[in-house]
Amino acid sequence: MKILISILNWIKGPGIKPLSILIVGIVVYFLFKNIVSRAMEALIMRQERRKGRTQKEQELRAKTLSRVISWAVSIIMSVIIIFMFLQSLGINISALLAGAGVVGLAIGLGVRSLITDYINGFFILVEDQFSIGDTINVGNVSGKVKDFNLRRTVVEDEKGAIYTIPNGQVKIVSNLSRKEK
Repeated sequence: MKILISILNWIKGPGIKPLSILIVGIVVYFLFKNIVSRAMEALIMRQERRKGRTQKEQELRAKTLSRVISWAVSIIMSVIIIFMFLQSLGINISALLAGAGVVGLAIGLGVRSLITDYINGFFILVEDQFSIGDTINVGNVSGKVKDFNLRRTVVEDEKGAIYTIPNGQVKIVSNLSRKEK
């Protein structure tokens, strides 16, 4: 009982700010995931319609773009909410940010191939080389794109085998699902 009273006193006093940041952050996060991502997909569909693509191509491109953008913004939002929450608890986040910068630099030097995967994935997406549902050839792998994100592409061949291809290894890709105009 004493613990419950202590918790309630903390919530009434200094705990209201961290608790409200956490609650508002979670609500905003889920609103973004559910509402804004749908609106973004509709906006992308409208842009794709102007390019004269078929309905299927429009839907696949919109789905691919909205998933990747939604994932990236969700990560950024989560980090911001966590830092705001920690700061409201009185934790000095400037030391955490400085330490994260040093660790990030060390990790960045060690995982060049991972960074290459993300950069190539970004350019695959921006250049619209392929989307989820397209049939592609990448190296010696041919099949339908089942999943795509900035890190990797998942392809299923006609026998049902699943290939996970890091985007950094995608040098030449043939898209058999569409013809350039």
